[in-house]
Amino acid sequence: MPTFEYFCDGCEAEFEELLVQQDEIKEYFDHHPCPNCKERAERIRVSSFSFKFAGNVNQGAGSGVHGNSGVHDLDYPVIDKAVGRSAETKWEGYNQRKAARDKVRKEAGTNAVSQAGDAIAPADAATIRDRGKALALLDKAKKSAPSE
Repeated sequence: MPTFEYFCDGCEAEFEELLVQQDEIKEYFDHHPCPNCKERAERIRVSSFSFKFAGNVNQGAGSGVHGNSGVHDLDYPVIDKAVGRSAETKWEGYNQRKAARDKVRKEAGTNAVSQAGDAIAPADAATIRDRGKALALLDKAKKSAPSE
């Protein structure tokens, strides 16, 4: 948050104001009422952007108390890394299964494949016919359903 420094010509006071809200910053960007004489004080500089992270960096996941170091990886190291590893493993498996299906599709020249366990094969005519019937029934049910 910016700290604005102002100088009042009327009483020669120099003072700082910490402006937090956007509307305050817009209103008092160039000038601010002097706290001593209430005259218009001109801004001389923006001195700093100050912020503070409270808490102990050594407090983190596993200690029962979450710190607030401002570095997410330090404050919550265990759960996020576990979730990341879990997601990475799941996506790796998904991509391997997709690559296997794509290979069978390319070799068979069809998009229709069937999978039983780990075995992937082109779908037979009966399976394709049953899928077509199921899709037709689903489409019919959607058309006859009352609209909201």
